[in-house]
Amino acid sequence: MITIRNLTKKYKSKSKNKLIFDHMSLDIDDPSKIYSLVGESGSGKTTLFNILFGLDKDYSGSYRLFGKEASNLNNAEWTILREKYIRLVFQDYKLLDNFTVYENLKLTGNYPDEKIDTILNDLDILVVKQNTVSELSGGQKQRVAIARAIIAEPKIVLLDEPTGNLDGMTSEKIMDYLDKLRNKGILIFIITHDVALSKLADVVFELQDKKITKIAETSSSVNIPRPIEINRFSEKKPIGNYVLNSLTKTKKKIIYLAIPTILILTFFILGFSAYRANSTLSFKKLFDGIGERIILLDTQRVNQKEVKSLNERGIQSSFDGNRIAFSEEDVKKTENIKNVKEVYLSAGDVISNYDKDHNTLNSSYQSTSFSDQLKKYMNLGNKIDTLSFNFVKSHVPKELISDYNKDNLELLSGEFPTDKTNEIIVPDVYVLLEKNNDDFDGIIGKKIVLSIKDKDNQEKKNEYIVSGVYNTNYKNALNITYPIYTSFFQEDLLSSYLTEESYNFYKNQLTVNEATKNFNRNIIQDYESYKEAVGTGNPMMIVKVNKGRNLSEASKKLEAMYPYYHLISQYDLKNGELGSIYSYLVRILLIGSVLIALITAILIAFLNKGYINNRSKELAILYSLGFKKTEIFSIIALENTILFSIYSVIACILVYISNRIYFSKTAMFQLFATIFEPFNIMVIFLLILLMLAVSIIWGLNGVKQSNLRKYLNE
Repeated sequence: MITIRNLTKKYKSKSKNKLIFDHMSLDIDDPSKIYSLVGESGSGKTTLFNILFGLDKDYSGSYRLFGKEASNLNNAEWTILREKYIRLVFQDYKLLDNFTVYENLKLTGNYPDEKIDTILNDLDILVVKQNTVSELSGGQKQRVAIARAIIAEPKIVLLDEPTGNLDGMTSEKIMDYLDKLRNKGILIFIITHDVALSKLADVVFELQDKKITKIAETSSSVNIPRPIEINRFSEKKPIGNYVLNSLTKTKKKIIYLAIPTILILTFFILGFSAYRANSTLSFKKLFDGIGERIILLDTQRVNQKEVKSLNERGIQSSFDGNRIAFSEEDVKKTENIKNVKEVYLSAGDVISNYDKDHNTLNSSYQSTSFSDQLKKYMNLGNKIDTLSFNFVKSHVPKELISDYNKDNLELLSGEFPTDKTNEIIVPDVYVLLEKNNDDFDGIIGKKIVLSIKDKDNQEKKNEYIVSGVYNTNYKNALNITYPIYTSFFQEDLLSSYLTEESYNFYKNQLTVNEATKNFNRNIIQDYESYKEAVGTGNPMMIVKVNKGRNLSEASKKLEAMYPYYHLISQYDLKNGELGSIYSYLVRILLIGSVLIALITAILIAFLNKGYINNRSKELAILYSLGFKKTEIFSIIALENTILFSIYSVIACILVYISNRIYFSKTAMFQLFATIFEPFNIMVIFLLILLMLAVSIIWGLNGVKQSNLRKYLNE
């Protein structure tokens, strides 16, 4: 069964190579005999068993097992051999300490209970069948290890010091039991320091001077077995039951290790959600008020292509060289574009702090005069000393506000002001302050009197009608200033441009160097050119198409008509310059998140290093019992999946609780408002899968051949 010829084994060290075997030969081929090997400590007896068991393949020479060259056997064949044909009883048992005696035997091959009971009874350990291995004495553990080895009825059993820790049974009794195995055709090979035990063997070898010699033999008869054909069929292992039992039996240790892991995952989920909200979502929110049918053009917003071109030519200008503001002719040309429904001109980003009569408002309240209803929402993280209100003119006509809501105003009640009227929309905080209640419907249509200053800066009181109340999220964060929006009216911006002072200002700005002067000559060569470039005085054009699906076509035609300008729209956000910026932010988010996920996974693995090492040792034991690498991988994957699933669910619960109790009531609420949105959950799920993959790979690293040998030799 075992034939060794001229086997040489060396251990490599930094200083020199240590020779263990020097052209050593050995024949063990009679299953009717019990063989033993004696030798001094450190002479290489355990190394020989590692070679025989396929754990050490770093040798030269020939080792034939069951008539086959061992060096030619692949991993799958070795797995079958360890499962069915050759078993090793380790000196330190290599049992699964957290499992019962019964489970240790059942796990190796799913054997019938009757067979398990018989073997345990023969070894006088049936009474400890349901005890965990950690509760047993050294002698009992040794007998469990023997029972685990011989229950598979292998062709060869290798025993490393089988009587070293026995209690209550003599060496003779062990040999009597081994005699029974020999009668069943099982070849027994023992390493021992026990002289009495070695004398009970049929053949005794001695390992000395790096070679093995036969020093005793009771009989010269040899029963040479026929070569064994390796049956490649492997018993299905109870992987699921093993994993669940393992997790159950180590739950205290897992709970202890789970605490930092869950906290790390919780902070990761919160951190990712906050960063995403503050980057990609914040960027998109800037343009949420731009509807699916709106395109914005601004004479002072040149596209990136033209900016680059201007810079390369040394031109310092924010205009296209032809206009400062849009003209009526521009409006007519734009209106003639197919699918364009309406065109509006606007002051753009200019904020007008007055109503239609140019009255201004600057109303302030001290905290001592706050209503009880408002004071309810003032706390340590949401506290202000003063509260002020000022007028802000609506940016666009009422008919356009549903398509272009620049400030993303959310009405809690009512509607936006009618153009050119004394209607206003007030913040919800104003209602709480003045009415001491949150009945936002009750104030709609009511007249209120405000202390304002007219265009001559004279103080007076003026009457306004509240048409709507908008949301400020005051429960989360109180600001010191809130706008009261007045109705839209078209302002005369042209007169401010058509002055000599204004002309000279632009002339100076647009002639800072020769290249800039030449580029802007159509604007500033004379006053008439300047007047034509000013047009209506409105620098922004708001184009509304008839249907959202026609937005891209209209955008392309506008780009051809105004090639210098950056057109802002939902189409641009997906396909244009804004889309490029958004894509860049998404890439930064993904790359950063993946890197943080990897670092987090490594940190978790490091924190669980001790547990992973212990699990690797346990998995090495299973590997020595004939578990395939794929089965070991399945165990690692299933165990990590279960643990990460539990950790992630608990982390999500903690995130929900912390958001519900704290974050949603602070100024940071917007950072965590999208935590449980489907897309956010999906991305977090994928990142946790990445962490899981790292954890699995880390675990798989422990079942490398070199690590298995290391764990089994410890």
